[in-house]
Amino acid sequence: MQTFREYYEDGEHLKDKDTIAILPGGFKPPTRGHFLAMQDLLKDANSGIVYIGKGERDGIDAAKSKAIWDIYKNYLSKPTEVHLSPISPVADTYDYALDNKEVDIIVGAGGPRRLKDGTMTKGDMKRYESFTKNKEKYPHVTLKEIESQEDIKGDDVRVAIKANIDDALKNYFPDISETDKDLIKNILTD
Repeated sequence: MQTFREYYEDGEHLKDKDTIAILPGGFKPPTRGHFLAMQDLLKDANSGIVYIGKGERDGIDAAKSKAIWDIYKNYLSKPTEVHLSPISPVADTYDYALDNKEVDIIVGAGGPRRLKDGTMTKGDMKRYESFTKNKEKYPHVTLKEIESQEDIKGDDVRVAIKANIDDALKNYFPDISETDKDLIKNILTD
């Protein structure tokens, strides 16, 4: 029989701990790159959460983004909740981490990117640096830089949607059923 101390020291208590993957963002609209990023985060998690920003860009608002994520979640490898952020996805992510210390959390954030004009963005990692700078407050949180599997920019996707929605669905969205692509088309052209 193992003592509590032995149980704690050998890490047995950690085997039953849930891990939640969180992907916060604007998602106007959610693209194949976002879908692949969440799928990657879920590899090391039991379930996921997507937080969607409340903004609107070129007619794509948070409700449309949520409707698309609600389709995508049926194709993800693990159960995933999709939430509209009342304030911001950043605030919701920090709040979730503070309120759920009994679970491990993986937060996905984009790293620096080169823009068309050659300048570099800071990326989203900076928004979540408190997780790494304050490990005593957030020992259960891991910040993971999302490695861009697809260099898809929201501005380009929105232009493509206006130019030819069918081509945009083919080039910028995940490989899903034609029925679900039609649903997304209706969401984006409504």
